[in-house]
Amino acid sequence: MSRLIVFEGVFDPPHIGHYLVVQKAKEELGGHVLVCPSTSTAAQTISKKANSSSYEHRMALCQLGFPNALIYRHTNTYTYDLVMELKHKFDYLDMTIIHGPDWNPECYHDFKKFNDCVKFRKINVPEISIRSTLIREKLVKGVSITGLVLPAVEIMLGNHVYNNQNSMA
Repeated sequence: MSRLIVFEGVFDPPHIGHYLVVQKAKEELGGHVLVCPSTSTAAQTISKKANSSSYEHRMALCQLGFPNALIYRHTNTYTYDLVMELKHKFDYLDMTIIHGPDWNPECYHDFKKFNDCVKFRKINVPEISIRSTLIREKLVKGVSITGLVLPAVEIMLGNHVYNNQNSMA
């Protein structure tokens, strides 16, 4: 049976905690990992609260931050719609949405609708106190983020500065 592992999030930027969740999921579950940067609610909320990157920039960061996964571009507002799109587009018999230790099912719109079409799996990784918000704050202050993100992500972020206009060039 083919398995599709879906990891959705804002990933602004993707950090070592995100990377570890994907790596552990591949080890535990097998199958193909599809990383899906969020286009909607979560990303919009973050962009209003803190410095943030454009969708295009986050897509590029994900290419570097998840070197052993496929990065999937989508325009869905809700995860359920993304799941339905993936079910129709790809021929996978088993789809699992993975999440890290800070996951909250209440963040999903109509969570109960998922029961028939997808599994959810918490991937237990060592507790790492890293948040993308912390990384963006460090970058604004000029503080090193070495060890918080993969080296390729750090290099790309070193060429950009999060600013107070809530955008990333």
